Amino acid sequence: MNIVLKSMQSLCVLLIGLALIGTSPGPGGFAANQVTQTAEPGPTTTGVVRGQIVNQSVGGSVPPDLPVTLVYFDASLQQTTVGVTADANGNYQFDQVPISAEMRYISAVNYRERTFVSEVFTGTPESGLIDIPIVIYELTEDPGVITIDHMVAQINAIGDNLEITQVFTLRNNSDRAYSTSQTTSDGRAISAVISLPPGSVIWGFPDNADRYAAIQDQFAVADTLPVLPGEEHAVGVVYIIPYEASAIIEQPLNYNFDGAVRVLVRPNSIHLQSEQLESTGEETVGENQWQVYEGNLSLETGAVLSYELSGSAQSVGARDDSTVVSSNNLLPLLVCGALAEIVLVVGLYLWFRRRRRQNMAAPSANHQAMLDTLVRQIAALDAAYERGEIDEDQYRKQRGPLKGRLADLMDQTGSG
Repeated sequence: MNIVLKSMQSLCVLLIGLALIGTSPGPGGFAANQVTQTAEPGPTTTGVVRGQIVNQSVGGSVPPDLPVTLVYFDASLQQTTVGVTADANGNYQFDQVPISAEMRYISAVNYRERTFVSEVFTGTPESGLIDIPIVIYELTEDPGVITIDHMVAQINAIGDNLEITQVFTLRNNSDRAYSTSQTTSDGRAISAVISLPPGSVIWGFPDNADRYAAIQDQFAVADTLPVLPGEEHAVGVVYIIPYEASAIIEQPLNYNFDGAVRVLVRPNSIHLQSEQLESTGEETVGENQWQVYEGNLSLETGAVLSYELSGSAQSVGARDDSTVVSSNNLLPLLVCGALAEIVLVVGLYLWFRRRRRQNMAAPSANHQAMLDTLVRQIAALDAAYERGEIDEDQYRKQRGPLKGRLADLMDQTGSG
């Protein structure tokens, strides 16, 4: 996505800001304590934030009197929210806004029951003026405008499961935002739907769980963010597939695929065979060695990504934290750091949308399956410890995150 970020520090500050406004990271996601330093406040002036709402769909227009929301964060991550109404030409202006180079500014509007968010802007105290355009689009439900142009998956075989983290990158070839009239159980509009291999149990999401809806009985994940024209749109999911020495993975494609596929597999006792992918050697991601399989594919909607895995998985007791698939491990695999940018924009979008949606989402239908899987993993770890396969330090190190995730799921179920 086109994000105005001056430095990595800017990205870290904004990611923490998202945590403070209530976005919830998925497994291995970003946490507020990852950044330990705060920039010293610089000069601040009082100025103007203005902009124009533009409809970039052919034949589209901007209705008069659209409410505009401005959110800005200071160097200490304190958030301020203000609102105005745009004029008949889509122009808006906020007066008496503190302007600082340490502050970040985002504007948003709601159009056709979809939230459209601006890029992220840095304050310019020298001029005391920030121009923030907001682009909106008409909508389309035609799946033919969507092309998948990249897929990367990490597959970690542990115990009797394959733990898979997968990210699809989608491209919208039209001049309209792709979003359907179908809704989730809590009323959110569905955009892209990614089908998973049969038998998958959805574990979580590497960027932000709030944007997704798990359709466990159909082995699918529904995204609720509109797929915007001309922007990279990533859909990520973490899921588990039962594994006993071998597994045939067949993943249906709901959209045309034209691009690169990368599948990374560990441990090295696992072998992948496929007519679509070929081995390209090994790659180090984080502290681990992964076997890499790649292919450039051109497939039509309804085709299947297919490969077979065989070999011995590593035991539960042999696992350490470095084997856990995380969004940090995925980042080097994605072109131009797309996932990091998506985490940022997705969080802002969801925050704006939550201000309009008062009802809390019901617990996902797959909670019980995830609870059962976690309980089984904890039991297997306990058994490995009792048999003396791992020492106490390893046992506690591994058991803590599993119990934490279990407690989170139980809390979500109880609060639903």
